[in-house]
Amino acid sequence: MKIRALSLMWFGLAGCLALCFSQPCNSQTTAPPPIDRHSAELQFEAITSTGLVSLALTSDVFSHAPKDLNTMRLVDSHQRLVPFTIKATRQQRESRTKRFIPAEHLGLRFLETQGVEISFSISAEKAPDPVGGVVIRTPLREFERRASVEWDQGTGEWVSLAADVLLYDYSSVLDVRNVEILFSSPIRIQQSAKFRLVIDKVTQIQEDQVLELTRRLRGNNEEYREERLHVNRQPFKVDSLQLWQESIRREPDAFAQVTYPVKVTARQEQSDLKCTDLMIESAGEPLMKVLLQTPDDNFSRKVRVEMEVAPSDTANTEPHFQLLSTGSITKIHLPGAEREELALAFPENRARRYRLRIENGDSPPLQITAASAFGHEYKLLFLAEPGETYRLEYGGPTLEPAKLDSAALSTAIQNRLPSSPATLGAVSTVQTKAPVRQPKSYLSSWVYWAVAIVLVALLASGLFQAVKRIDSVE
Repeated sequence: MKIRALSLMWFGLAGCLALCFSQPCNSQTTAPPPIDRHSAELQFEAITSTGLVSLALTSDVFSHAPKDLNTMRLVDSHQRLVPFTIKATRQQRESRTKRFIPAEHLGLRFLETQGVEISFSISAEKAPDPVGGVVIRTPLREFERRASVEWDQGTGEWVSLAADVLLYDYSSVLDVRNVEILFSSPIRIQQSAKFRLVIDKVTQIQEDQVLELTRRLRGNNEEYREERLHVNRQPFKVDSLQLWQESIRREPDAFAQVTYPVKVTARQEQSDLKCTDLMIESAGEPLMKVLLQTPDDNFSRKVRVEMEVAPSDTANTEPHFQLLSTGSITKIHLPGAEREELALAFPENRARRYRLRIENGDSPPLQITAASAFGHEYKLLFLAEPGETYRLEYGGPTLEPAKLDSAALSTAIQNRLPSSPATLGAVSTVQTKAPVRQPKSYLSSWVYWAVAIVLVALLASGLFQAVKRIDSVE
């Protein structure tokens, strides 16, 4: 019995030690097969000293890169990793803002042509920037008028600024309105200037859409018929006049926007929803605006911009879309009134498919012939050495960010050093080792060792007590 107990003790100790030593072996995994990645050499002008090089990322790079762009590696001719960073391109841009100035010293005179002349003035101190037009503030709806503007710079000669401009509001039929008169060219006021605004047919006759009919019958014979059409004489009420001027401000750190190619792949009429669905596909570029093209005129439609997302239910194969923004597209071509707004803005996104839902109501669907997209330009920046060549590898699964010393690169960017532009050469496919992902272990190796030692001690103590009991029995 004693020999048997000792044997069990030694077998238990051997098992615990085997468990302890087996832990490092179990952490190793089999190397996955190699993966295909895209590779292209960077082409730029020869440099004589260490300098900053910038590469504008193309649609091909975006199409093979996830949203975080963590598949790219930059290597030199010796296959050494080179530190780089990706930043949105900034450039100097002009921004224009409108400022409205109330007209002063208003006067009124009725004309024999059933029109009205409104005179007003403005001083140079109130309008330091060039004036581009006049806005008429009116509460009226459903109107159509013609207007002209002239001005006198103090010479006694009246010069035309805008002639036969159409003012309109068609809100009962179409959600469009124009109460602004644009000058043929902006004017600069040097001293107090006089203006006169002429509006033709200041009183507009509006016919009621309902015709009142009265008839008197005797048997089947009509003895009397009376038709009444109600007419509303609507005067053109002006609350105020405002001149506007544009101030130009230069923004040195504005983000640059470039054009990215997109394609309209499908069109579907939703008769029950009274809307048109347009499917637009991209290569995953960072888009933030879509511009539509259509030969149709005189419309204004509300539009929902949505992006396709993966469904939460994996068994559901139907495409799922998430709202990005809402907007409207407008195109007005009338005599004296031109307005075209066909761009739809939304937060920057790298979705592959977008859906534009155009709300038609009871109006006929629009004919959309093409679309283009705009977004920020992103550049890859790195420090290049004279006589060295560099290759960009991208595509494949997401890689862990390389921990490289980028202090010199950060200093060059912060000091706004000039950069040499680079382009990608011919793209080839290369096979590289796939990243080996270690299985997650929630206990470190020293914890395994501590647990094993405790188990060995407990087992040894238990076996020792068992042997003592056996000796006492014998």
